[in-house]
Amino acid sequence: MKTFTRTTLYLIILSTSLPGCKDKPTAPPEEPESPPPVVSQTQTGIQITTHVGTTHTLILIPEGPFEMGANNGIRNEGPEHTVHLKAYYIDHTEISNAQWNPYAIAERQLPNFDPPEHPVVNINWFQAGKYCAWLGGRLPTEAEWEKAARGTDGRIYPWGAAPDPNRANYLNSGDPFDNGTAPVAYYREGNRDGRSPYGVSDMAGNVWEWTQDEYDSAYYQRSPRDNPVNYELRTHFLHLERVVRGGSWFSTAFLVRTTARDARTSNLQTNTLGFRCVVDR
Repeated sequence: MKTFTRTTLYLIILSTSLPGCKDKPTAPPEEPESPPPVVSQTQTGIQITTHVGTTHTLILIPEGPFEMGANNGIRNEGPEHTVHLKAYYIDHTEISNAQWNPYAIAERQLPNFDPPEHPVVNINWFQAGKYCAWLGGRLPTEAEWEKAARGTDGRIYPWGAAPDPNRANYLNSGDPFDNGTAPVAYYREGNRDGRSPYGVSDMAGNVWEWTQDEYDSAYYQRSPRDNPVNYELRTHFLHLERVVRGGSWFSTAFLVRTTARDARTSNLQTNTLGFRCVVDR
């Protein structure tokens, strides 16, 4: 009787430890998706309000042709050629710390940085693209960026034909911020008005800006006329070079021209590099 009792007890314990003999662990509940941004129309474009309370003002760039590139710049800027783009909306300013930080907290990324009114920096191409997707948009193509910066009258700088240290933050410009970033949209009033023909701010200097395009110094020799983008969905290549535009506070006046092109590897994070977003119309 004693032996039987011990054997029975052993079998009971064993049976409760076998697979399928106890409740299966349940998967953790999925986190709810973030509410979509709220989009409202404005006189010049749209305003986007996110669920974390940040707002973006985007300006409409109308459909139509413009002259892209330059024959008298650096070799990678030519040849000058006509490009036709569909309409789109582009951020009025570079993405600021005030816009980035609440997103980073909500999406469990490292929040960035102060001061809140300055452009967010140290953001790589992947992080920038993810932010724009969260906003309901994407990074601008190289062509979209250039049209927003120079308009249809072939401007060398967003405001005209010559560099002006009062209108942009670039190396040795003598402005209060030429040793670092300036607040976004600082250059927009009076003799400091550096906005483009469409009213877009910060398209010269302050920080280089990511675009969608893979970098190819000879791309203009074969790019299509309509809505060109040198982008082949190779998003997992960490060291693929992407086009950056606009120059930065550490760039010479020559490099903040509207046609100036440069390249950075996709995973690069630096204090001279930021971004802005576009939304398809």
